[in-house]
Amino acid sequence: MECRGESRLVYFTVERSDHCEAALFRTDTPADEVKELFRAAAEAGPGDVLKLYTADGRLVNISPSIPSNTPDTCYNLQVVAAHCNGMLLDEVGIDLLALEQRVARLEKQIRMEFEELPPVVQDLKHQVDSFRKKLETTEHLSWLGFYKELPPPLSTEACRRLQYRRKSEEEKRRVRDKFFSICDVAVSEEVRHYLRQPTFDCHQWEDEEILLLLQQMYVDLDLTTKFGIELPTLRSFLYEVYKNYNEVPFHNFRHCFCVAQMMYSMVWCVKLPSKIGDLETLILLTSCICHDLDHPGYNNIYQRQQKKSIKRSPQLTVVETEARAFGPVTFVMSLKFLVAFQEFFKQSDAEKLEGLPVTPFMDREKITKPSSQCSFIGFVLLPLFEALGELFTELQDLIVQPVRDALDHYRRLNEAAKDERLHR
Repeated sequence: MECRGESRLVYFTVERSDHCEAALFRTDTPADEVKELFRAAAEAGPGDVLKLYTADGRLVNISPSIPSNTPDTCYNLQVVAAHCNGMLLDEVGIDLLALEQRVARLEKQIRMEFEELPPVVQDLKHQVDSFRKKLETTEHLSWLGFYKELPPPLSTEACRRLQYRRKSEEEKRRVRDKFFSICDVAVSEEVRHYLRQPTFDCHQWEDEEILLLLQQMYVDLDLTTKFGIELPTLRSFLYEVYKNYNEVPFHNFRHCFCVAQMMYSMVWCVKLPSKIGDLETLILLTSCICHDLDHPGYNNIYQRQQKKSIKRSPQLTVVETEARAFGPVTFVMSLKFLVAFQEFFKQSDAEKLEGLPVTPFMDREKITKPSSQCSFIGFVLLPLFEALGELFTELQDLIVQPVRDALDHYRRLNEAAKDERLHR
């Protein structure tokens, strides 16, 4: 007999409204249908981004498993990013979607009626190609052509070893289509303000929405205008970055966003462009986004040891990846995702299976989270944060003190764990 889900009754208000509405659905309802239910309630368009918040401002995932509540504890439904076409139509009388459709129809008609493009269109195409070439060969803008230079996927045995870490083609297409369908939406002022805080939580944001937020960082810092970055070029670049992060437990696309977002919050806090310049700010933000591209989930120690092992055991294959250095920018962001063990333990397990030396701080039989965090925060993270705090005193309360508090917290946990072991 077919099992059916339970009924779920959820009360919520739509932003800027005090009227409490109710949504009734079953817990086995497809997630997309639940999202469309809330989309209809907010009178939002298909490309708008919705978020659901509790009364105290916590983000709730819009899914069939939304916790039930009462009219006294209404959630708040907000359109945090809305398509700008309606605003253009209202304010300046331009229907952007209609204009785009007209251009597409005109291009199709020209190609149907002429074997060759008319001279005026050929001239326009030549100008565009010349501008693109100039853009991608100008020294301080040449990074924009980076997405065209990414190495092709491996076709050797190493590729077979990596396949389980690669995103599927279907998943990449899905995210690409969704991102390009929402990339013109206007992000709300509340989210733009929250994005500048070190406490920003990306847990409930989808990958395509995270791409939108990365785009917003460039726009809000005015980097697109100052460096003549075309939005379509920026979007293609950001998508290629997303596509080339692997599905590994920690060094994945969300980690790249956390790194970039923490740097972004510091940029705003200390007014960094006025201190180091716009070009250096552009380089910093882009470096954060790209810093772990194609990370395989294993560190350099493992890869070097495995490479040596191949000389002894030809039947083993090695995943060849470029050596990566952990720079200060990476450590500045690491507190956001101290998740410091699934990836570590996976590596130490592989080292044991392949007869390689086991990396001590990754051995699940010897390490605990509190002891590991005490070492990492005390010897690596805190000294870097304190150095930053001396240089930019505005960061003392923003990031330095929270790191000290975190170290105290893990020290207490570590001492408690030691006491527990002694009394066993």
